[in-house]
Amino acid sequence: MVLDLQKKATLLVVLIQDQLILALKEIYLLCLIAACQILLDVTSTTEPIEKLLNYFWHHLEIDIQTLCRATQHSFDDCILLLHTLLSRKDRQSWETKFDQIVIKPNFEIQKEQEGVIEQHIDRGRQLIIEDSDIKYRSLLQMVYETGPTTSSSIMPHLWIYRPLITIDHVSLSLERNTKFAGLTVLKEFLKKVKLLEALVCLPDIIRLQQFLYESCHLRIDETEVASSLEKFIRKGFIRTHKQQKLLAQAENFCVAWNKRVQQCIDTVNVALGFLQHSGKNPQIFMKRFMIDLKMEGKMPKSVEERCELCHVISLWRLVNVEQAKQITIGKEDPFPGIDKVFKENLEEKQKEALQVALGTYDMDQFLEVMYEFIVTQVKSRREFEADDELIEAYIDVCDYFLLEKIPNFAEKFPKEFSLKHITEIWKYAVKYQQEQIAKLQ
Repeated sequence: MVLDLQKKATLLVVLIQDQLILALKEIYLLCLIAACQILLDVTSTTEPIEKLLNYFWHHLEIDIQTLCRATQHSFDDCILLLHTLLSRKDRQSWETKFDQIVIKPNFEIQKEQEGVIEQHIDRGRQLIIEDSDIKYRSLLQMVYETGPTTSSSIMPHLWIYRPLITIDHVSLSLERNTKFAGLTVLKEFLKKVKLLEALVCLPDIIRLQQFLYESCHLRIDETEVASSLEKFIRKGFIRTHKQQKLLAQAENFCVAWNKRVQQCIDTVNVALGFLQHSGKNPQIFMKRFMIDLKMEGKMPKSVEERCELCHVISLWRLVNVEQAKQITIGKEDPFPGIDKVFKENLEEKQKEALQVALGTYDMDQFLEVMYEFIVTQVKSRREFEADDELIEAYIDVCDYFLLEKIPNFAEKFPKEFSLKHITEIWKYAVKYQQEQIAKLQ
């Protein structure tokens, strides 16, 4: 608890200093613009200097109050803390002492035997109780189970807060502790956990399959088969009270299908994280690399046996784009982490111009490259950059990071599009590709 509070205190102090620096930079820029463009308006202001000083002091007070809440100290104590950490040299000295007194002993405690660790945890709980207000001590003793239970009606083990044990926590414990080496069944379970989660949807998938066979076998033509499952279920010949049930079953089918895709995405993300620091031979097959990471069996066999490490970026793009396509076809947002300023709807004229341009590109390449551009570059852009020209922004990023370029993008893509249209362009491209595939069939 003390460690967390001290970390928060340090972070808030750094944030406050950064905010003050940014504020000073903005003031400087405003003064420069004002001196060049609206000098008369600035010099004729009626606001006294005292009000401006109060404005900055008010913002500083709010930041200090935030620091008070995080550290549970008084306003004066937090001001003293700010003075102590005001310079980089003083802050470095304080962090060094904090590391020696708090962080290193905690790491040493973790390396000790389990029984000793429990003693330290109990001691920490006792310190929390003693550090708290007197009127709350009896409650904290009950919560942390440090004192005897006085009443038979109070059962702390039924309502006390316990952190959830996650699959990742179990996997990490198995890898670190050698005494669990013989638990082969549990290890196999952890490898297939994503697929086992999808088994919940299996009854609905079987019922849906039976219904579709009974209703459709030798009764529908090719055009109806090519239509989406949701549209087919909503047709008038199916009774209304069955529609919602069948739609729920179809949704569970999609969830089960996406579990496998999501497992591939998670595995590829982990592999990329290790490759970033390990620098393995790019000619090594994915299967061998997955065995080294103890993650074998989490990707399709064809991928593990045929793909090399030099293909991992292409594989990442492929599985992520496939998932985003399915989300788009299901009329959901494939980019929930992108700011809404980059999701402006397209006008009819823009759609017509875009359709002409898309006919000149390889759609698989276009969707993969633009998806990577959105999730790696647009995601970090700020609101004022939304009006930047899309072609210029894309070409600049490709030149700077030496990325793959879409052929003839600068020459043939309409110049009227900005970054604010990027996500809607991608979604329209998915729709266009589906229409072209349907025409070929």
